[in-house]
Amino acid sequence: MADIVLTGCDGGNPLGFLAALGAFRVVSGVEKSAAMHWSKNGRWRAVLTLDRGADALVDAIFGDAEKWRKRPELELAYKKK
Repeated sequence: MADIVLTGCDGGNPLGFLAALGAFRVVSGVEKSAAMHWSKNGRWRAVLTLDRGADALVDAIFGDAEKWRKRPELELAYKKK
């Protein structure tokens, strides 16, 4: 088990809070024993507890990004009719 502190996600900021929840959702789809808690060291930070450590987080996020890569709603462009 490894604890990974998401230092880029400030839990006191709504966007940082939602980003941490999104990271947890993605990684929990790959690693069923994933857990998340919050730690306050000046700012609220999400802490993910994973069996495979950072490798599980990286694999899950890149895998999820690949699924969304060709989605038209994320291309930020549209085809004229």
